[in-house]
Amino acid sequence: MAKIRYTAHTAFGHWSFTTPKKTPSGAIYAAENQVSTALLESRGITPQSQGFGVWLRTNHPDIVTESHDYIGEVRRVTLLDDETPRQFRKRFCNISFHEATI
Repeated sequence: MAKIRYTAHTAFGHWSFTTPKKTPSGAIYAAENQVSTALLESRGITPQSQGFGVWLRTNHPDIVTESHDYIGEVRRVTLLDDETPRQFRKRFCNISFHEATI
């Protein structure tokens, strides 16, 4: 059965969208983490892997605030049957435009 999820657009970092989450607020939290990771790495700071979200918000709240400059709309998406959120993001972020033939 297809699943409804939410993904946020990000304009900084490796992926242009987050992995789909169950709620819009979950997509924003994921976008904060995704963009903040890229911001930290661009400044030569190695992010902590264990408990990243808590570590980030405790030690680098300024980075979380700055991440919102790179977070756009949240989109409602539908995952295919048996598709994982990571598989969806890979497929969704690699869609290319093909001009319609007339």
